[in-house]
Amino acid sequence: MTLKRFVGYVICVIVAVVLLSFVLPAVGIPRSQILPPPMVYNTATGRAPGVISALRDKPSGNPFRVGERIYFFEYRFQARAPQSLGVAKPGTAQNYSGTARVTSSVYGAIKVGQPVNVVYDVTYPYINGIPGVGRSVGEGSNILSGWLLWAGAALVLGLGLFSLTGSLWGQTQT
Repeated sequence: MTLKRFVGYVICVIVAVVLLSFVLPAVGIPRSQILPPPMVYNTATGRAPGVISALRDKPSGNPFRVGERIYFFEYRFQARAPQSLGVAKPGTAQNYSGTARVTSSVYGAIKVGQPVNVVYDVTYPYINGIPGVGRSVGEGSNILSGWLLWAGAALVLGLGLFSLTGSLWGQTQT
Protein backbone atom coordinates (compact mmCIF):
# COMPACT_ATOMS: atom_id res chain seq x y z
CA MET A 1 0.00 0.00 0.00
CA THR A 2 1.44 3.32 -1.00
CA LEU A 3 1.47 6.34 1.28
CA LYS A 4 -1.08 8.09 -0.95
CA ARG A 5 -3.52 5.16 -0.62
CA PHE A 6 -2.97 4.94 3.14
CA VAL A 7 -3.69 8.66 3.56
CA GLY A 8 -6.77 8.20 1.36
CA TYR A 9 -8.05 5.41 3.61
CA VAL A 10 -7.48 7.51 6.74
CA ILE A 11 -9.41 10.39 5.17
CA CYS A 12 -12.27 8.03 4.25
CA VAL A 13 -12.39 6.67 7.83
CA ILE A 14 -12.55 10.23 9.21
CA VAL A 15 -15.43 10.99 6.82
CA ALA A 16 -17.17 7.78 7.95
CA VAL A 17 -16.77 8.73 11.62
CA VAL A 18 -18.31 12.14 10.97
CA LEU A 19 -21.17 10.61 8.98
CA LEU A 20 -21.94 8.01 11.65
CA SER A 21 -21.73 10.66 14.39
CA PHE A 22 -24.62 12.50 12.76
CA VAL A 23 -26.62 9.59 11.33
CA LEU A 24 -26.73 7.29 14.38
CA PRO A 25 -28.14 9.91 16.83
CA ALA A 26 -30.66 10.92 14.14
CA VAL A 27 -32.07 7.37 14.05
CA GLY A 28 -32.31 7.12 17.85
CA ILE A 29 -28.95 5.68 18.94
CA PRO A 30 -27.64 7.97 21.70
CA ARG A 31 -24.09 9.31 21.65
CA SER A 32 -23.39 7.36 24.84
CA GLN A 33 -23.59 4.16 22.80
CA ILE A 34 -21.01 5.34 20.25
CA LEU A 35 -18.37 6.83 22.55
CA PRO A 36 -15.99 5.00 24.91
CA PRO A 37 -17.42 4.64 28.46
CA PRO A 38 -14.75 6.86 30.12
CA MET A 39 -15.68 9.76 27.83
CA VAL A 40 -19.39 9.25 28.52
CA TYR A 41 -18.86 9.04 32.30
CA ASN A 42 -16.81 12.25 32.33
CA THR A 43 -19.77 14.14 30.80
CA ALA A 44 -22.53 12.37 32.78
CA THR A 45 -25.19 14.70 34.17
CA GLY A 46 -27.57 12.32 35.98
CA ARG A 47 -27.49 12.19 39.77
CA ALA A 48 -29.27 9.71 42.01
CA PRO A 49 -29.10 8.44 45.57
CA GLY A 50 -27.93 4.88 45.87
CA VAL A 51 -27.18 2.30 48.51
CA ILE A 52 -24.29 -0.15 48.94
CA SER A 53 -25.73 -3.62 48.45
CA ALA A 54 -22.69 -5.90 48.84
CA LEU A 55 -19.00 -5.98 49.68
CA ARG A 56 -16.62 -8.48 48.14
CA ASP A 57 -12.95 -9.12 47.70
CA LYS A 58 -10.95 -11.59 45.66
CA PRO A 59 -7.30 -12.55 45.22
CA SER A 60 -5.29 -10.44 42.81
CA GLY A 61 -4.61 -12.08 39.47
CA ASN A 62 -1.19 -10.40 39.28
CA PRO A 63 1.49 -13.11 39.61
CA PHE A 64 3.96 -10.56 41.01
CA ARG A 65 1.65 -9.65 43.90
CA VAL A 66 0.79 -13.02 45.35
CA GLY A 67 -1.37 -12.71 48.45
CA GLU A 68 -2.82 -9.29 47.61
CA ARG A 69 -6.56 -8.86 47.33
CA ILE A 70 -8.79 -6.66 45.16
CA TYR A 71 -11.71 -4.97 46.91
CA PHE A 72 -15.11 -4.10 45.44
CA PHE A 73 -18.45 -2.85 46.59
CA GLU A 74 -21.70 -3.17 44.71
CA TYR A 75 -24.39 -0.51 44.77
CA ARG A 76 -27.95 -0.05 43.55
CA PHE A 77 -29.80 3.04 42.43
CA GLN A 78 -32.92 4.04 40.53
CA ALA A 79 -32.94 6.20 37.42
CA ARG A 80 -35.46 7.10 34.76
CA ALA A 81 -35.47 4.73 31.81
CA PRO A 82 -34.22 6.54 28.71
CA GLN A 83 -36.33 6.57 25.56
CA SER A 84 -33.69 4.88 23.47
CA LEU A 85 -33.53 1.65 25.46
CA GLY A 86 -37.11 0.59 24.71
CA VAL A 87 -37.05 -1.73 27.73
CA ALA A 88 -39.46 0.24 29.85
CA LYS A 89 -41.73 3.20 29.31
CA PRO A 90 -39.65 6.38 29.07
CA GLY A 91 -39.58 8.27 32.34
CA THR A 92 -40.45 5.32 34.59
CA ALA A 93 -38.03 4.46 37.38
CA GLN A 94 -35.83 1.44 36.71
CA ASN A 95 -33.31 -0.30 38.96
CA TYR A 96 -29.64 -0.19 37.99
CA SER A 97 -26.50 -1.42 39.70
CA GLY A 98 -22.78 -0.87 39.61
CA THR A 99 -19.56 -2.27 40.99
CA ALA A 100 -16.77 -0.02 42.20
CA ARG A 101 -13.18 -1.06 42.84
CA VAL A 102 -11.74 0.50 46.01
CA THR A 103 -8.64 0.40 48.17
CA SER A 104 -8.47 -1.70 51.32
CA SER A 105 -8.79 1.38 53.56
CA VAL A 106 -12.01 2.50 51.84
CA TYR A 107 -13.28 -1.08 51.86
CA GLY A 108 -12.84 -1.28 55.63
CA ALA A 109 -14.71 1.99 56.19
CA ILE A 110 -17.91 1.20 54.27
CA LYS A 111 -20.88 -0.88 55.31
CA VAL A 112 -23.72 -2.61 53.47
CA GLY A 113 -26.76 -0.32 53.44
CA GLN A 114 -24.67 2.85 53.51
CA PRO A 115 -26.02 5.57 51.18
CA VAL A 116 -23.90 6.77 48.24
CA ASN A 117 -24.33 9.38 45.54
CA VAL A 118 -24.33 7.99 42.01
CA VAL A 119 -23.48 9.83 38.80
CA TYR A 120 -24.84 8.30 35.60
CA ASP A 121 -25.42 9.11 31.94
CA VAL A 122 -29.12 9.92 31.42
CA THR A 123 -29.19 8.32 27.95
CA TYR A 124 -27.50 5.10 29.11
CA PRO A 125 -27.60 4.63 32.92
CA TYR A 126 -25.46 1.50 32.74
CA ILE A 127 -22.50 3.88 32.55
CA ASN A 128 -22.38 5.10 36.13
CA GLY A 129 -20.04 5.63 39.02
CA ILE A 130 -19.43 7.13 42.42
CA PRO A 131 -17.82 10.60 42.65
CA GLY A 132 -14.40 10.30 44.24
CA VAL A 133 -14.29 6.53 43.66
CA GLY A 134 -14.68 6.35 39.90
CA ARG A 135 -16.61 4.69 37.13
CA SER A 136 -18.34 1.37 37.68
CA VAL A 137 -16.54 -1.70 36.41
CA GLY A 138 -19.85 -3.50 35.92
CA GLU A 139 -22.21 -4.05 33.02
CA GLY A 140 -22.04 -1.46 30.22
CA SER A 141 -19.08 0.38 31.66
CA ASN A 142 -16.37 -1.91 30.43
CA ILE A 143 -14.19 -1.53 27.39
CA LEU A 144 -16.12 -4.22 25.49
CA SER A 145 -19.21 -2.08 25.05
CA GLY A 146 -21.28 -1.05 22.05
CA TRP A 147 -18.82 1.66 21.03
CA LEU A 148 -16.52 -1.02 19.63
CA LEU A 149 -19.26 -1.92 17.15
CA TRP A 150 -19.42 1.74 16.15
CA ALA A 151 -15.66 1.86 15.66
CA GLY A 152 -15.80 -1.30 13.55
CA ALA A 153 -18.66 0.13 11.48
CA ALA A 154 -16.63 3.31 10.91
CA LEU A 155 -13.64 1.28 9.69
CA VAL A 156 -15.82 -0.79 7.34
CA LEU A 157 -17.69 2.27 6.03
CA GLY A 158 -14.32 3.99 5.53
CA LEU A 159 -13.16 0.99 3.51
CA GLY A 160 -16.33 1.20 1.42
CA LEU A 161 -15.79 4.91 0.78
CA PHE A 162 -12.16 4.20 -0.07
CA SER A 163 -13.24 1.58 -2.62
CA LEU A 164 -15.79 3.93 -4.18
CA THR A 165 -13.25 6.75 -4.51
CA GLY A 166 -10.35 4.49 -5.51
CA SER A 167 -9.33 6.49 -8.58
CA LEU A 168 -8.59 9.49 -6.35
CA TRP A 169 -5.99 7.52 -4.41
CA GLY A 170 -4.15 5.91 -7.30
CA GLN A 171 -6.09 2.65 -7.23
CA THR A 172 -6.75 1.27 -10.70
CA GLN A 173 -10.12 -0.29 -11.52
CA THR A 174 -10.03 -3.59 -13.42
